[in-house]
Amino acid sequence: MPPSSARLEPAGPPARIPKAERTRATLARATRAELAAHASFTAERVALRAGTSAATFYAHFPTKDDALTASFALVLDDLVHRTNAVLHIERLLDNGLEATCAALVAELISTFAADALVFRAALARLQDCRALRELYRRSEAASLAHLGTFVARGQAAGLVADGPPVLLAELVLVLCQGVNNPRLLSEQANRALAEGWTSALVGALAPPR
Repeated sequence: MPPSSARLEPAGPPARIPKAERTRATLARATRAELAAHASFTAERVALRAGTSAATFYAHFPTKDDALTASFALVLDDLVHRTNAVLHIERLLDNGLEATCAALVAELISTFAADALVFRAALARLQDCRALRELYRRSEAASLAHLGTFVARGQAAGLVADGPPVLLAELVLVLCQGVNNPRLLSEQANRALAEGWTSALVGALAPPR
């Protein structure tokens, strides 16, 4: 408890996001939606979807790569958030390794499928756009950090195989990235493929019996 003489200031209203930031975020979401719907976008179509003008689009995104990077950032943030929520030590302890890996594969398929065309557009520009490359590397680094912690805690609980956590984390990351494949993402995807991917993850992480 604070001393009786201390005064607690009432919490003020949350800070308002500046209009320019709100407009930029709206344009990024509109770019993502255009890509998801049409596999391409124009300043005019994005502006129409966002309820603004092409001039406003270019004021925030001087090039189309700028808009693509902003929209891809939204996709990667969702991907990291959703997969990190699955790869949680409490979930591993409650459900076991196989069920956790199955939930991860299902989450990856759902996320990659929803934004497959955004991924395709961004990855096609990755080698030529430095901002996209840097964004992708930051997202990978965030995922690896979380995976490393998950692996280390799983090892401590005896549910994950021994070995350098960073190496196991990298292996899991590569397997997760491989889910972004049309054979897994189509509506007619063979369930055996998803089950096989789950088995691959379990095989990479399970301790020897």
